[in-house]
This record gives sequence, structure tokens and C-alpha cells, in this order.
Amino acid sequence: MTKTVALTKGATIVIAGDFNAPHYAWGYPRQSTKGNLLLQAVSDCSLESITDPQYPTRTGTSVVQDTTPDLAFVKNVPGEGWRNLQENLDSDHFIVEITLTISTAPTREFNVTDWDAFREMRKADQTDYDNFGSLFTRLQQDVQAVTKIVKTDLKVDRMGARLVHLLEAKNSILSRWRMPRLHRSLRKKLRSSIVQ
Repeated sequence: MTKTVALTKGATIVIAGDFNAPHYAWGYPRQSTKGNLLLQAVSDCSLESITDPQYPTRTGTSVVQDTTPDLAFVKNVPGEGWRNLQENLDSDHFIVEITLTISTAPTREFNVTDWDAFREMRKADQTDYDNFGSLFTRLQQDVQAVTKIVKTDLKVDRMGARLVHLLEAKNSILSRWRMPRLHRSLRKKLRSSIVQ
């Protein structure tokens, strides 16, 4: 847990699971070495427990009381919530709902010029220019023709043509992957290509 928190460097952290680490802090009538170690790690990492021990997450038996082995800890999470849904689906553990307020990264815009395409345009231009003004105007038009605005939520300081190409390829693959796999026209095309 300590290594995970150290690696995140101030990012949002949610750690949840069936810890089976008895301790008074989470409503057990006793505490164990594992519970003491977990509480110490939570304290060392400045994590906040959002589990409410008043609503046990595990059903006890006639000789063992209800307990809370399912714990959730957060750090740098605004607006978190924890709720025992009191539904067990024939298990001895109840379903727990954790809610988090998530904000998306702001979308940033970059003007990206494809300089390779610009050079190709310049090679293809065979016009003789009478003065620098007309050449300069043509250069500006060519730059505008190969410049596009790219919007992204990636945490990058600058955007180059190669990164734009990679993002476009990734988005293309994702859009094809999200398409219905049993698309009728696609099935027909596949059948016809297999038959040939």
C-alpha cells in the first residue's frame, strides 16, 4: 500500500477490498496483527477510511457477530461516498456501493502543422513569383492548408504531427472496436471475401 501511494504522487487513490484484518477501528470486537499493520499503513499513507462500520458488510453466524472485512480507503478524492446496499445475493458479504465525484481533464487545443505535407506542397508548386509578397501569401496559405486544430485531454505540453497521427490511429481502432460485432453489412462483406 505504501509503495502504491508513493508511486501515485498526489493522484486520486481508491483502495478497496476484502481485507479480513480485524481491528476496533472498523467495528470488530477484537484486533489482530494484520489489522494493526493495516491501520498503521493507512495512517502512514494519510488515507481516509470511508467504510461505515455501523453497517457490517459480512453476515455473522449464531456464534460470530456481523463484521466489516470489506474496507475502502481514499486519498485526494473529493465528494466520496460509501453505502452498504444490504443486498447479499446469497453470499455472506453484502454489496457495497462506492461513489466518487470525477472531473475530466480539461480539453486542450493545439494547432498542429504537418511539415512533411507542407514540404510536399512546396515541391509540387512550380509557380514563379514576381515578388516576396505573393510568395509569402502563398506560404501562409500552404501552412494553413496543412495545419489542423487537435483537441485532446492528454497531459502534454505540445503536440506534433506524429503524436496526432498516433491519436488518430488509436481513435480509429477504438471506433472500429466499438462497432457492433454482428453488423449485417460487415458480415456480408466478410462472407463474400472468404468465398472468393
